[in-house]
Amino acid sequence: MEILERAGDLLSIIREEKPLVHHISNPVTINDSANIVLALGASPIMADDPSELEDVVSASSSLVLNTGMPNNKKLHAMILAGKRANALKIPVIIDPVGVGFTGLRKQFLIDLLASVSPSVIKGNQAEIAQLGGINSLQRGVDSAVKEWSNAKLAESLAIKYDCVVAMTGKSDIVTDGKTVLSIDNGHHMLSQISGTGCMSASIIGAFCGVSEDCLLSAAGAMLLMGISGERANERLNKDQGIGSFKVNFFDEIYGIDKKTLMKRGQIHVL
Repeated sequence: MEILERAGDLLSIIREEKPLVHHISNPVTINDSANIVLALGASPIMADDPSELEDVVSASSSLVLNTGMPNNKKLHAMILAGKRANALKIPVIIDPVGVGFTGLRKQFLIDLLASVSPSVIKGNQAEIAQLGGINSLQRGVDSAVKEWSNAKLAESLAIKYDCVVAMTGKSDIVTDGKTVLSIDNGHHMLSQISGTGCMSASIIGAFCGVSEDCLLSAAGAMLLMGISGERANERLNKDQGIGSFKVNFFDEIYGIDKKTLMKRGQIHVL
């Protein structure tokens, strides 16, 4: 209950302070990432030109690096922005999209993590497995692996990079390598919308932008995503489908409050 209350307090702070969340993202989901941050009550900015990166990072509350659609120009921009954020102690959230799908994506993450220290790594089971050195099969950017020992997998990666790991799945796992939290909110329709993982990273960025407690911030973001997904589904009538679900989901992110989070949140310390 204490975790839920503290996460609810951060939600209120986000809406008061409106942290600026800087993204270097990909064109597939960049619009949804911007809009989910706005719906939450924070402010997004998308910038990847090296000539302005240091200025933008310096003015931001957090930095979200989404590695989907990787290329050398993006890697250079991410390293430049990430190093600046590290120097200023601005939290860096890394979303290793499809890291196990191609050699390019894996090398991209190896090079990025060699230069930038993450505050949070957010990924699905297969992405976290790849970063942890466990081979896994991926189909596109979706996980195609069976259940891993999720808590140990996430915990090992958190220790490896001295950061918080948020691993999405049937139950979301959030850990700093010491404390391991399991979050049981969510709905399967979230996986039918392109970019919900990217949006999760953006919401983590907003939470980290108002708190130095990245474990609590990542847990709060995952709770928010899961509860909003549940409530979005509950609002559907029999004639509505995934399009209406997505609209409902944005509305739920916009309207969710501390009371709802505390009432519906299902979080456990493992």
